Amino acid sequence: MRLVFWDIDGTLVRSDGAGRRSLRRAFSEVWGRVPDIDAISFGGRTDHWLAGAVLRENGLEASPENRKLLLDRYVQVFPAEMADTTPLLLAGAAEALAAVAAAGRWHQSLLTGNVRPTAYLKVGHFGLAHHFTWGAFCDGHEERDDLARHGLKLARERLGSELSGERIVIVGDTTRDIRCARSIGARVIAVATGADTAEELAAAGPDDLIRSLAEAEWPDRLRQFEG
Repeated sequence: MRLVFWDIDGTLVRSDGAGRRSLRRAFSEVWGRVPDIDAISFGGRTDHWLAGAVLRENGLEASPENRKLLLDRYVQVFPAEMADTTPLLLAGAAEALAAVAAAGRWHQSLLTGNVRPTAYLKVGHFGLAHHFTWGAFCDGHEERDDLARHGLKLARERLGSELSGERIVIVGDTTRDIRCARSIGARVIAVATGADTAEELAAAGPDDLIRSLAEAEWPDRLRQFEG
């Protein structure tokens, strides 16, 4: 039993800032003023963390109630912001998912800091949602390491309690993806198509580093982890 967890933003797709714009719009509609969020780095963060950061940056308590207000409205406005943008399917993403699925040796799922509705909207926009019948989503987890532990728990429930971390590969574009993989003993393929440079990713010590999904032969790239 083996599993690939795919990150979304910066790994499979880019949504052209739809998430940032949606958070700004959601805050404006709930609290009646435009928030200052330009200094907040989104790379590798969960939506729950981002909601807290936006609230604190703008003088509000990052309470569960305020986060819920913000994220509920965020989910409501995101489809319109996504429709008003030019999302990008990253090179090799569709081909990689299809090749791994066709080989049949690895299960595929999502491990993403997005809340569930926006995650499926992003992959669904490019016709990729059928690859992911389940996933580990934000679901109130602030830190990505906690998200990874949540993902491992879900994976064991679905694929068998014997599933261990070393039989999981996380594919992601940030150093936080690398650290979260290590938190559950998983392997990690870092792809330098996101906010973090290849040099920054290499310094974090991934098991494998590629410049893009298109440069790798899938699923052959995963064979190094089958020993």
